[in-house]
Amino acid sequence: MAHYTLIARINAGNGRFPFVNVQFTKTHRPVPIAGATYYLRRSGGARTPIRIGKDLAAAHAALLHMDDREIPNELREVTLRTPSNKPVGSQRKTVVDATREYLERSKQKSRKTYIGYRTAVNLFAQGCKKTHFDEIRRDDTLDYVYLLRNGKSAKTGSRFGESTVFNYFLKTMVFLNDCGIARHVAKEDWVQKKDWPVNVD
Repeated sequence: MAHYTLIARINAGNGRFPFVNVQFTKTHRPVPIAGATYYLRRSGGARTPIRIGKDLAAAHAALLHMDDREIPNELREVTLRTPSNKPVGSQRKTVVDATREYLERSKQKSRKTYIGYRTAVNLFAQGCKKTHFDEIRRDDTLDYVYLLRNGKSAKTGSRFGESTVFNYFLKTMVFLNDCGIARHVAKEDWVQKKDWPVNVD
């Protein structure tokens, strides 16, 4: 079984840009590296790293959603458990509320990063046909990819490039993970590796 490792390319000075492994905390959260660009490296076979970008949260989301990944048992229990009973009444959060609360929490990001998340998450929320967050399923993310590939940028009037589609999709996956989508969707009903847009960077 192939596994993926989260690595980073750093500026070591003197024109050297080596790859280093990203370290994880005891709670399985990646430790950020200042100025790094993050990649996924597949063990065995082709070892050309997959470039994700400078957003560590997006890189971590990409690592967690590789179908043939290796996840520590403690983390697997959290991210891949079967869905719990849906909350009822006022406990159920709407997609609109989840979006608003997430973007409010994201304001501590740099302005450029925040704007990217705001655009991606708002596009998902506007196109999502579900009312409540716990109703979101794989088909909703596939509809979102279709929307990105066929919609046009409000700023340029042109269609999004594949790299933009990939980056917006990753940011939206970070949003869904942050809001606890794993509590509501079984692994077999969620996004698969084959569903991901192609990263052309």
